[in-house]
Amino acid sequence: MNLKSFLAAAERLILRFWYVLPLLFALFWFAWMWWLYYENVPILRDIVVILHLFTTIVLLVSWGVLLANKKWWKFIVSFVATLVIVFIFLFPFIIAFSIFT
Repeated sequence: MNLKSFLAAAERLILRFWYVLPLLFALFWFAWMWWLYYENVPILRDIVVILHLFTTIVLLVSWGVLLANKKWWKFIVSFVATLVIVFIFLFPFIIAFSIFT
């Protein structure tokens, strides 16, 4: 399998399952925060962090693929969903930071 066919297959996969990436982003972020504060299993935390970083990179690539294929609405929904997820997960930290400063 050469690189061109691999990239074409990856593009088809991203165009078909674009909505899963923001959900995975939220899931791995939640798992990362869970293991960071409640569990003391460093290897699992490291695996979750790597999966979260990989999902973030793939999410950014998917936005580029959606824009390149002129799938504007899918891009907007994915981007706004990711912003909402980031805001929801950062909101407690923003509140805590404003209380202690």
